[in-house]
Amino acid sequence: MAWMAENPEHTVTSYVDDIGLGQAPPGWRERIGKFVTDHAPDHPDGSVDQRARFLLGLAMTDLRGKVTAAEVETAIRTEMGAKND
Repeated sequence: MAWMAENPEHTVTSYVDDIGLGQAPPGWRERIGKFVTDHAPDHPDGSVDQRARFLLGLAMTDLRGKVTAAEVETAIRTEMGAKND
């Protein structure tokens, strides 16, 4: 928002396009597999739901505003081999 206020000559549309909002990054689904393989909660309770929520939080750091959380969660659960409940 500060950038937009400091650069009033730019439209909201051009700003959104520049930062890639609403545009899924190429290969984002493939990166989900790496999250599932490489990360686990520090204090796991053993549940699939806890792990899925944890991974969703990590993934959404990069994907927020670009891919819906529902799509990311589905990709995570698919990668984990769990069914969406």
